[in-house]
Amino acid sequence: MNLTPRELDKLHVFMAAELARQRKARGL
Repeated sequence: MNLTPRELDKLHVFMAAELARQRKARGL
């Protein structure tokens, strides 16, 4: 899987958003 820097950026942002959402869902 070859990702361009821009795609990696999107992936990191997406993963961070998912983590934040999961933390909020747990009420932390």
